[in-house]
Amino acid sequence: MMKTCTVCKRELPLTDFYKRARSHDGIDYSCKSCVNERRRLWASKNASKLKQHSEKYRLRRRDEAMDYLGGRVCTCGYSDVRALTIDHINGLEGNPRQQGIKIHNEILNMTETDAREKYQVLCWNCNWIKRMEGKMR
Repeated sequence: MMKTCTVCKRELPLTDFYKRARSHDGIDYSCKSCVNERRRLWASKNASKLKQHSEKYRLRRRDEAMDYLGGRVCTCGYSDVRALTIDHINGLEGNPRQQGIKIHNEILNMTETDAREKYQVLCWNCNWIKRMEGKMR
């Protein structure tokens, strides 16, 4: 089956269109490349708005993940969320710069028991001490 994109007017296979429940045929009226271009343009024009939204989302997911792990308090008793972090109990898997929201989503998709076996909430001081003790062994 083929469909014509209303933006670029090209006739393309249905696999080149996103699904859209509100459309009469369940398929978007614009092809994926036109939709992606429109999104890129919007993102470039609204960079600060997008950055602000992303930061709010990241912080909200971080707080949800910390609550899921048992609350926003370190084992030492420190509870200021500005200095708390989510720690991998058995070390980090992969590149730490590519973690971030991925970890928060992973935690929230695990059972609480599994999440607490793999992650913990630590303050940066305890996290750093744990890191240094591991290197000294």
